[in-house]
Order: sequence, then C-alpha cells, then structure tokens
Amino acid sequence: MAKKSIVKPKQREAEPEKKKAERVGFVEQMKNLLNSRWTYVFCSAILMFVFYVNYNEVYDKKPDLNGDNIIYYSLGKSLAEGNGYTDVIGYSDKPHTHFPPGYPAFIATCLSLDSELDFVHFKKLNGVLLGLSVLMFFLILKRVTNNNLFVAFSASVLMCLQRELLRFSTIVMSEMLYLFLTMLVVYLAVVLYQKRSFKDYTWRSYVALVMFLLIISYIYFVRTMGLSMILGVIGWFGALAFCSFVKFYRDKRSGEESVLYKSKALYCLKMMALASLALFLAKGAWDIRNEKIGHTQSNYVSNFKKKERGEVMSSMSDWVARCKSNVKNYVGKLIPESVFVVDYEDNYVVTKTDFVLGVVLLALILIGLFRTGVGGFLIFSYLSLTFGVLLLYPEQFATMRYIVAAVPFVIFLYLNGIYNGLKFLAERTFLPQWIRSRSVAVSSVLLTLYALFWLAPLHTEAQAGARYYAKQPLEDVLDKSAQNYIAAAKWCKDSLPDTARLICRKPEIYYLYSGFKKSGNFPQYVPIDTFYNFLVEKKVTHVILDDWFKHAYITIYPVVKAYPEKFKVLRKIGESDSVKKENPTFVLRFNPEWGYVGDMVDGKKEGRGVETHQNGVRYEGEFKNNAANGYGVYVDPNRGVELKGIWKDGKLKDGEGTERYGDLIYKGKIKNSLPDGYGVCYDSTGAEKWKGVWSKGMLIKNSATAK
Repeated sequence: MAKKSIVKPKQREAEPEKKKAERVGFVEQMKNLLNSRWTYVFCSAILMFVFYVNYNEVYDKKPDLNGDNIIYYSLGKSLAEGNGYTDVIGYSDKPHTHFPPGYPAFIATCLSLDSELDFVHFKKLNGVLLGLSVLMFFLILKRVTNNNLFVAFSASVLMCLQRELLRFSTIVMSEMLYLFLTMLVVYLAVVLYQKRSFKDYTWRSYVALVMFLLIISYIYFVRTMGLSMILGVIGWFGALAFCSFVKFYRDKRSGEESVLYKSKALYCLKMMALASLALFLAKGAWDIRNEKIGHTQSNYVSNFKKKERGEVMSSMSDWVARCKSNVKNYVGKLIPESVFVVDYEDNYVVTKTDFVLGVVLLALILIGLFRTGVGGFLIFSYLSLTFGVLLLYPEQFATMRYIVAAVPFVIFLYLNGIYNGLKFLAERTFLPQWIRSRSVAVSSVLLTLYALFWLAPLHTEAQAGARYYAKQPLEDVLDKSAQNYIAAAKWCKDSLPDTARLICRKPEIYYLYSGFKKSGNFPQYVPIDTFYNFLVEKKVTHVILDDWFKHAYITIYPVVKAYPEKFKVLRKIGESDSVKKENPTFVLRFNPEWGYVGDMVDGKKEGRGVETHQNGVRYEGEFKNNAANGYGVYVDPNRGVELKGIWKDGKLKDGEGTERYGDLIYKGKIKNSLPDGYGVCYDSTGAEKWKGVWSKGMLIKNSATAK
C-alpha cells in the first residue's frame, strides 16, 4: 500500500508539467503557422478573391462623365502621339499647366506598348493598381504590426470592400496610381529603415533604395497632394535621426557611448538628404519646364485662395472660418464615412452628435497610431501633412476624392485602436486568468469577428448603388438632358468638319463623344454683348445650346434671342416639356456676318451697310428705312444671281448683272427688276437662247450685234 501511495503523487505532479509543455508547443506551432510565408500567400489569395468579386460587381464600362478623367486621357494620348504634354481638347494645342504629368505619362507608356488601348482599358488598369495596392497594404501591415495577421487581414479585407476606393478604381483618374505608389513608398521606407547604415546594404537593399528615390521623384508628378507623402517621409527620417542623436548623447553623458545610435542617426540623416534631393530634382525639372513656357504661378495657388462662390480669401478670419468648417466636415463626416461608409445627402450639415462620434473615432485612430511603433510614426507623418493641407483647402473640395489614398490607413488605425483597446481590457479586468493570459489571441479573434461580420457587411451594402449603376446602359442612368447632350456630340462627330470652332459646356465630354474633335468653354453669367463679342473674338463657328448644364440656357440663350439672325439651327434634339422643365438641345451655326452690319438711325438700317442672310444671300450698299435704297450689290450664290445698281425699296431700279427667271438665266441691263437694255438669255443647259435689246422684260431687237 505504501509503494502504491508514493507512486501516484509523482504521476500527478508530472502530468501538469507535460500538459503545460504541450500547450507551449501548440502556441509556438500556431505562431509559426501564422508567421509562415504560406499563410501570407493563402491570405493574399483570399484577399484577391474578395477584391475580384467586389470589383467585378461595381466595374462599369461606361465612361465616367467627370471631365478630369477625360482630360487625363487626352493628355496621355497627346504624349503617346509625340505631341508633348499638350492640351489637345481646345482650339489650339498649347502646353498643359494644370494637372501634373505623372498619370498622363503612365497612360502614354501603356499606349506606346499597345496603341489599341482605349478609354475602357484604362479603367481596368486602375482596377489592377487597386488590387496590387491591397497586396502591398497587407504586406505593410504585417510589418508594422509585428506580424499581427488578424489586424492586417481584417484591414485589407475592408480595403477590398471600401466603396470610394472601388469607385475611383473604375474611372480614369490618378487616385489609384497615387495609392499604389504611396504603398510602395511606405513599404520601402520601412524596409530601408531596418538598416543601421549603408554598410549593411546588400544588392537588394540598393535596388530598394533606387526604387524608393525614383518613386519619390515620380509621385511628385502624379498628384499635387503627393508632396505631403514626400514631406512625410522626409520628416519621418529627420525625426528618427533626432531621436537617435538624443539617445546617443544620453548614453554618452552616462558614460555608455553607443556607436549604434550614432550610426543610425547618421544613416537616417543621409536617407532624409537623399529623399530631399529626389524631391528637389523632380520639382526643379518641372519648374524649368513651366518657366520655359511662361507659366510661373501654379493654378493651385489661385484655386487655394478661392471661396465657394468665387470670392477670394482676404483676412485671417476667413482662414479661421475655413479651418473650422473643414475640421467639422472631416471629423464629423468624411473620416467616419471612410470607416462606416455612411450615406450623406447632398449639402448635409454635420450635427453636434456627428462631431462627437467623429471625435471618439479619431481617439481610437490615435490609439491605433501610437501603438504601431516606428511604422505608425511614418503613417502619422503622412496623414498629418495630408489633413493639415486639407484643413486649409477650399471648403467646396472637402470630399472623399481628396482623402481616398488615405482611407486604407484610416481603416487600419481604427481597427488597430480597437484591437489595442480590447487587449488592454483583457489584460486588466476581472476576466478569468485563462483569458487574460491569452489577451492577444482573444483580442485578435474579437477584432476579426467585428471587422468581418459587422463592418464588412456595411461596406458591401454601401456598394448597392454602384453595383446597380454599373449594370445599366448609359441611356437608363442619365437624365434626358444629358442624353441629348451626348447625342449632339455624336451628331457633330459625323456632321461637322474638323475645322469647326465649337463652344459648349464640358468640352472634355464633347471631345470624348465627338471622336476627339476640338471645342472650347465659354464665360458664364456675362452680359449679352460681352458674350457676343466673345464669340466674335474666338472666331466661333458652332454652339451647343444644351439643358444638361444650366449655364448654356442661362448665358447662351439670351444671346440667341438678341441676335437671332446670327444663329442657325443645324440640329434639334429633344422637345420642350414645361411640366418637367426640360428644354431641347440645339447644335447652332454661328456667323457674325449674318444679319445687318452697318449704319443705324433710330433702330433702323440707314446709310451704308451689309446684310447677309443665313442662306448666303448678301446685299452690300446703301440702306434707307430698313430696305435697300441707293447703290448696292446683291448676290445669291444659291441661284447664281449677282446684281448691282440703284435700288429702291429693296428692288433693283436701274442696274445690271445676272438674274434668274424660272429656268432661264439673263445677263445684262436691268430696270425695275426686269431685263431692260442689252442682254443675253440662256436656257437651263447654258446654251444661248436670245440676245439683243430688251424693254420691260420683252426682247424688242434680236440681234447678235445690237448694242
């Protein structure tokens, strides 16, 4: 019995140690599994599947009618055709000065590889860029979260579902290229930071460094906001150098001089200098180009100072009011919309509740930021500069478009804040010991469940409008006035010569649907005579009067009413509808020479003048009481008539020329609009029929020699 009682306690003591060892072994195995390359590959495959399914649902082959994306395409087309960075939409080709050339250069490169690529293909290429950005984002998050697969995967899934990202990936604009380059810059910066000096570099490190510097130079040309990304990286390396120097001198004072900190500080300073040099060279090259074409001030500077209704910022109170408005919009509406994709009505006013909830969201983002480490500080540098600029940006531009490249980082920081909040609670509450000891695992699982089963459905549901729109034909989603405008542009494609000088609202859309014909815009809300003089000065030949863009009927229609003889209707599309308040669209021929140009007395034609009719009939000479009176020349090119002499009340009193009487053509003397004097009459074939002396329309002397 004694032996038996001695053996059992030993066995009972050994069993917990064995189970503990097994548990430790299982935890290590799970960590190894989560950190393995194959797990990353598997998760990446899932992300690409999720992205493809959602992108395919919202992909829309219809051209987006935002004018900017058509301008980008036209600039890329111009570069590919060897015409330089040139505006080709307007009447005359001239160097472009508004948009930076990075995205058009991307389009031109693609066109040089395959000239058959059209507008639709570049929509798909932007989808490819978003897909690659998702993979890069996942890779970045694994690094900055120390391989926290759950946070990285959850944020990347939401990036695949985010409505605004998907929307901008289906139009031909620079957002997706900028997003992809941003991801590359962040990733390469984090990779290069891990080196202590250039002595630690391998050939791969040098390749990464060259790519890093080239992308920094290129990103400056892709978007003006790219400057915030570049300055963020420069500031990040500068701050790291400062921190390393502080640690170096701290250890030096305590007698423990650390060469490691000094080496790291010098390395970060060198990286800061290289990034600054890349920016300097890019900006310098662009400034030299602009100086050569006489463009010394950026359009963005003047736009920066504009108010919503065209006024200009003039005082400090204006800037303070703008900052307050932008803080309210970004904190109360746009940042929450990035995470929760809330649908706001047009001109929605942020409430106090919205703002308070936005502040709570911002607090979670800041928690996520401060718990991300060195990589988080880089993201902070980028986001702080981006939103810092946007706080001073005109209020009318406070839209998702200007923060779309920052949306993935906002989503990640929010989720990271939630994760760290859950982890804090799990470690410091009354929860059971087995939960507190597994705070990382529990927090990760809870975060993933929250992201995939609550946030993800919100993002998917928010795509409903885009999914529906993508599957509808263009004529079903545009109102009648928009359809009429496009129909007018298509009519011009086949009916107007390339030499036509047409004005319209949205020349970019006209350019796309008219087969790349040129056109110009027009001033708005100007007096009738000012607009008429504009037409004459610009040598306009054709006008589209449409009801889609209200400025046409507001500005052009009064001019047409005031000068009806100067405009001729070539094409009418649609009908008037007083109930729906719709007007037809017209393609008009404009000719300032039509109508009367000359002396006027009391509103009547009096004196010398020229009157030209829209059918080409023209009289030049003396007028009295609104009619031809005195000497003048009359030409009707349609009938082959040309008369000159003395006129009275619009009829030729005494003169000569060529007149047509039915099928007969008379050349000779004319009085009171009838042959009178010597003349020759020809038949319809041009053969001479009679000649001689005429009186009151009758041949009185038929003689070849009669004079």
